Amino acid sequence: MLSRNIAGTLTTRSIAMQVQDIFTESERSLFTEVDSLPFFGKPDETYYLDDFTRFPVMEEVMREYVKGVWVRKRKNEFVFIVLDHINKSVFNENPLILLDGVPVFRVNDIMNVNPLKIKRIDVLTRQLYLGKISLPGVVSFRTYSQDLAGITLDRKNFVLDYEGLQAARTFFAPVYDSERQRSTRVPDQRSTLLWMPTVTIADGQASVTAYTSDLPGTFEIQLHGISDDGETITGQHTFTVSNFNN
Repeated sequence: MLSRNIAGTLTTRSIAMQVQDIFTESERSLFTEVDSLPFFGKPDETYYLDDFTRFPVMEEVMREYVKGVWVRKRKNEFVFIVLDHINKSVFNENPLILLDGVPVFRVNDIMNVNPLKIKRIDVLTRQLYLGKISLPGVVSFRTYSQDLAGITLDRKNFVLDYEGLQAARTFFAPVYDSERQRSTRVPDQRSTLLWMPTVTIADGQASVTAYTSDLPGTFEIQLHGISDDGETITGQHTFTVSNFNN
């Protein structure tokens, strides 16, 4: 059970956070622009299927529109042969095939997808290197609903749900460098006044500007960094903000 002091502090900060969300929601930019580029980089060919006459069968779509991929059939199994534009040749093995970013290991599974569910096809017509792995090109399919077009993954596949990279955030801190901004009646209930993940220090000096909020009390400054020699740097200082209404 929480002590009264801790419970009171948490309640105060919860209220302050809700006040900030209500009054400053339109002013904040929490997330930077999302990078929509696929992990294999910029594709060499991109086909938005709505720009073409729609075919009811995926084989017809691939044969008629996708220039960088040849479709062959061997013993009832479809094969994708990707052109190697760098070496002006073709790859002898199946490329990496993706459906909504998920690898598909049988070309037949892709050929059974209803092409009306596919929004876009990207093709990488060159060798792709991922660490020690070398892949003979990429053919990536994107559906409208990002639901794998109803394909059931092979039971042998191991599906791991992980968080991955978190979106970059921009720390919100208001500026009060004009009389109009200083006289605003919008409440400022920030308990964290500034957070800067990167500060460049030149000749042992750096300048950082921050404004206090409406909350009185003792605030702590913490500095953590690494020197040019790889040594860790830490620093700590406190300052007090008075309640001007008293």
